[in-house]
Amino acid sequence: MHMHGLKQLLVLALAGSGLACQCTANGVKGATADLQATETVCEPAGGHVVNPGSRSAQVEIVPLSTYNWGQNGPPKLDNILPFNPVVYNLIASFHAITFWICFELMIHVFFTFQRRGSLYFWSILLATWAIVMTTIFEVLVLWVVPFSNIVVLGTQRVFSAFMYSGFSWVLYSRLHLVIQSSKILRIIFWTIVATGVSCNLPGILDICIPSLMRNPKLFEIFSGTDIVFSVQEIVLSSVYIYFFYQFARGGSLEPRDRATLTLLVIAQMVIILSDAATTVLIYIHFYILRMALLPFTYAVKLRL
Repeated sequence: MHMHGLKQLLVLALAGSGLACQCTANGVKGATADLQATETVCEPAGGHVVNPGSRSAQVEIVPLSTYNWGQNGPPKLDNILPFNPVVYNLIASFHAITFWICFELMIHVFFTFQRRGSLYFWSILLATWAIVMTTIFEVLVLWVVPFSNIVVLGTQRVFSAFMYSGFSWVLYSRLHLVIQSSKILRIIFWTIVATGVSCNLPGILDICIPSLMRNPKLFEIFSGTDIVFSVQEIVLSSVYIYFFYQFARGGSLEPRDRATLTLLVIAQMVIILSDAATTVLIYIHFYILRMALLPFTYAVKLRL
């Protein structure tokens, strides 16, 4: 990050008390950016961010009631997220919990799975790493680099594609527990492949080609492709619940196996609810909140 970016983030951190503080900073030495504040004057919120590289910067604290979570069209954030302590803490909390769940899950997977060549093992591992990398690049997009940075934003979209498809393969692997028909499993397999290619590729092209990203109508269409993955996960979860009911009616399950499959049914219900919630965020144009919430929901669904 450039020096002015570091200084701006430090100023934003000082504003967390609820007042917009004007900070005069001296003593920046070399690349270490040893920022020594010699004077701090607090003023009511209502200013705006002036030249971040100047020695005096005034930060606006945007009220939560008027916070712009998104907009009807391509993102217009040229630098970092508008500052509000609640919003910053909320997003940071979601990211921190996501990292914790993913790292704990990776350790759990390596110590639990004895068959490490199975699709279930590798799909969980792929989805977990994709969630971690998606979260890292979201941090870069929201707080470090301009939102218009195609390289970072495009990389974030690629990892999101692995997150979507990886979790679909996790659900597909779980279906093997309750579906005996190879024909049904084959149909589901090719449906996941077709969805992954047809829906992920347009989203990546939308980010990597600036002319597409600046088109509000195309942005709306490509954003809607994410809904397809939510619908697919809802369908896969519903199929699991249906076949579990058919499977359990036979009465041949051991009590322990029945309890395990029942917990998986509950997990599928949580998946359906979370997918419905993130889909609603698209329709109400809360793109920023959904961007921060999505890796968290996938980490929770994967952990379940």
